[in-house]
Amino acid sequence: MATGIVAALLSCCLAVFPPHAEADAQPQLITGIDTQPFFAEIGWSPPADVAIGSVGVEYTSKIARASGAKSVSIGVFPSTDAAVAACDRHIAQVRAAPAGEGAAGTGDQLACTAAYGDPPRQTIVLRRANAIVTVSWEGDREQGLEFARKVDQTLRASDGICPKGPEAPLVEVELIAPKIVALGALTQIRYRAKDGMSVRTEADAALRPGGEISYRAAELGEHTLRFQFASSRNVMFAKSVTLTVAAPEDLPATVNAQAWEWPGDALYFINAADQDWSAAPEDQRETLTPHEQHLASLTDEDDWRQRALNDLSEILQPRWVPAPELVHARGYHARPGNDTAYYATFTSQGCNVLYMGLVGRQVLIYIEQPDPLPDGQQLLTAEDLVRDDVLSVVKSDTGEEAYPRAGFMVRTFHRYRAFKAEGPYEPVNILLARFRFAEETNLRFPGYQ
Repeated sequence: MATGIVAALLSCCLAVFPPHAEADAQPQLITGIDTQPFFAEIGWSPPADVAIGSVGVEYTSKIARASGAKSVSIGVFPSTDAAVAACDRHIAQVRAAPAGEGAAGTGDQLACTAAYGDPPRQTIVLRRANAIVTVSWEGDREQGLEFARKVDQTLRASDGICPKGPEAPLVEVELIAPKIVALGALTQIRYRAKDGMSVRTEADAALRPGGEISYRAAELGEHTLRFQFASSRNVMFAKSVTLTVAAPEDLPATVNAQAWEWPGDALYFINAADQDWSAAPEDQRETLTPHEQHLASLTDEDDWRQRALNDLSEILQPRWVPAPELVHARGYHARPGNDTAYYATFTSQGCNVLYMGLVGRQVLIYIEQPDPLPDGQQLLTAEDLVRDDVLSVVKSDTGEEAYPRAGFMVRTFHRYRAFKAEGPYEPVNILLARFRFAEETNLRFPGYQ
């Protein structure tokens, strides 16, 4: 009897909680739409013009189509909620209304605008799950709704053309933009798709692995720019970048900086004027060498140069950030991970300056002033060099003291400096600073405890 009761209970439980119920309940999204097979399936020949709109990639025909469709826009969104929000905004924008009872069952949302012109023209907006297809239709409305039904059937049934899955994969895209730009200046914001992929942008709807988007700064202050992208399979996604617009006179480009040319490959230092650098023990021979032999040229140096400038802008006051043409970026293959190194040597504000760094990781700053100082020139300090918000201690989410962007050490001292080991040497005052970005420091590592 007991066995019968247990069997009955198990049977009941299995009926209430069917196997894999949790997995079956997971919504299936459209993960992408292959453009040309999709058009072939719905009976629309390949288009001539391509652009990116608010709800998808818009394909427009320059010639009349027997179907009546003048243009078709396809957009796959990362989630159904995102598609619903985009669809609602677009319906409100084009002033479309629900298609009515005759279109019941076509899409999760279906709306049409009022017809106008001769022949009558209207817009049909259809959403199925996380995909939105809009059609600019010319001709009979019922024929247009029949076309929408064919589109919806393709979205639902053609797994080869419109594959399904738990998420719509996005292409990883990096935006490369200066942190600070001049008011009124035309700035080129570069984008790069990862893993050899190609994307479309509002600025250039052709599929490309990278390119530029122009932006002209019209207002002072901090601005977040949002750019719309689409993958080769019509998956829509946006990327944002924040930059600060400053008056031209406040930018580092206005500083009268010039390249600091060296007759040799390194800087050599001694503590006293009568010392012989070559005779000193090897571990006491002080040098700085930015041009290391394992630094390799980069095909995308402009992108890495901008990343390096952004690192420096996170640390330094704007007047100490060099002009782009003074920064050199190189591949640093001696370090695991093939990091990118950069260096800049220039003279500015009565100082000779050397910056050496690894992009996103750390930077060494060397600044020298004459000894004695010229009349009216003050000895440089960290407060003269570093941004106020980097010097200020802040609290983290856990209440620990932290710096906003980087941890750093600063020293000021005196040396004799030369461009060759044999001299001649001249006395200089030196400010030496080393910054390590937060990604390089893990204070929770067990070794610190």
